[in-house]
Amino acid sequence: MQQLEEQARRDKARRDEHMRQEQVRREELARREQAQREELARREEQARREEQARREELARREEQARREELARREELARREELARREELARREELARREELAREAFARDAVQAKREAAAREAAQAQFHHQAQLLQQYESARSEQQGRAAQLQARTVQQMQQAHDAALQGIMLPTAGPAPVRPFPAAPSPSSAAAVALGLQREQLQAQTQANAAVAGLRFGAMPAISGLAQGLVTPQSFFPPAAGIGLVGNTGLCLEEQAPAETRADLGID
Repeated sequence: MQQLEEQARRDKARRDEHMRQEQVRREELARREQAQREELARREEQARREEQARREELARREEQARREELARREELARREELARREELARREELARREELAREAFARDAVQAKREAAAREAAQAQFHHQAQLLQQYESARSEQQGRAAQLQARTVQQMQQAHDAALQGIMLPTAGPAPVRPFPAAPSPSSAAAVALGLQREQLQAQTQANAAVAGLRFGAMPAISGLAQGLVTPQSFFPPAAGIGLVGNTGLCLEEQAPAETRADLGID
């Protein structure tokens, strides 16, 4: 009996111990399951947060990439616009320089034509003045020859008049003879008439000589190269020793060689 009770107590203690261990095992299993659930929940939350952070980072990067792309496109558009404006300005500057070059070329061409025309005109004027000078020299030589001939004719006629006057004198004879009066010498008026006729012939010859140089005007003569350099002067055209003066503004005459009364008769001042 006592053994049965002892056996029952041992069985009961064994059952209690078994139940206690089973309870402990269940509690430990529950704790483990709770810990696993909590760990799983924590991991899921962490994974969700990481996923959220990854998505946010991805969105941030996409937004940054979009902004960078937009900025790059804007910068590219700005550079293209700047390059277009620079190209337009360069073309306008090139066109302006070409226009200036064309205008300068046109001005140079016009200036060259004007200079060539001026040179041709100056050369033609110089040749014309040279021809006039040659004609004048020829006319002056001819006039001087005629003046010498007129002077010789004047001397000859005056000598003839003097010889004629001398032939009228009566020489004394051996017998008495009436004394004839001494013939009067030629009057100044007759000598002036002779000189006047000669002077008129001389002026006619001079007028013919003046016709060759009618275009020669010292007051309006252009400054040709010889005159501008002092190689040709009005004094070389009309040397004072020749006694040639200007009549009015056109002709020449030997007015200084004519007697005063003849010059007064001719109206020469």
